[in-house]
Amino acid sequence: MTKRQKEALPKFPCKMCGVCCKKVFNQVPQAAPETARAIRKLDRGDGFCKHFDEETNKCKIYQKRPWFCNGVELWRRYYKPNGLPLEAAYAVMKRQCEVLAEKDTLEDDDFDWGTIFSK
Repeated sequence: MTKRQKEALPKFPCKMCGVCCKKVFNQVPQAAPETARAIRKLDRGDGFCKHFDEETNKCKIYQKRPWFCNGVELWRRYYKPNGLPLEAAYAVMKRQCEVLAEKDTLEDDDFDWGTIFSK
């Protein structure tokens, strides 16, 4: 996918609440092993991403953030190969944000993956 094609895609409607950056380690149970290892490297020791700026609630490396922190890249590498359209993937990501805001960890039983991937 070219840079122009990526730019033409709708962006994830992030609320900039920071919950995914404040609970980065808690997303590991749902991640593939290689992604889980990469996520663990981002944890500064308290569950927060080491690149999260608490004063601005923004990512210090936003332009060079890991692929799993980028909605379009997460869709392209994970959801799209599994047959999920971008809008549906964004709905799943939004639900992941809501679950993380409500509790400490994402678990597979928080989502009906069979229904999600049958769309």
